[in-house]
Amino acid sequence: MGNGQKGNGGARTGALGLIETQGRAPLIEAVDNAIKAAAVTLKASYFVGGGTNAVTLVGDVGAMRAALDAAQATIDRYGVDGKTHLIPRLAPEVWAILEVDPVVSGPVKPAPVKSVPKKVVPPQEAVAPPEAVAPPTGAAPAEEKPPSPPKKPRKRKT
Repeated sequence: MGNGQKGNGGARTGALGLIETQGRAPLIEAVDNAIKAAAVTLKASYFVGGGTNAVTLVGDVGAMRAALDAAQATIDRYGVDGKTHLIPRLAPEVWAILEVDPVVSGPVKPAPVKSVPKKVVPPQEAVAPPEAVAPPTGAAPAEEKPPSPPKKPRKRKT
């Protein structure tokens, strides 16, 4: 009766596990280690904001504890801000408000990846600096103007 299945009189008996990290890479490795450590199921992944990411897991209380311990060890190894939370035997009202339905089993379906068309940018022509450009053949070289004298400061009327 694991993974949040209904048990005594229809009450859900599973545990909800939450993993939160600052950054996506630590979260992915932590979830991978959690799932490999115990029989838990990944249900949802969230981008909370400000670089914080979270996932929800469901499973038996004992398995969830082992999974979250493995996830916390991974987070600590990365040295980032991160927490794991275990909520055993949630009340049915709480299961009802969560986006996670613990009765549904199976892996989380990944979101479809949208392919973004690549913008084709034509190559830029090499432009030589003005001093490197030779004057057209038969043309006289341009005369340089002498530098203008510095301007005198104006006097302010008081």
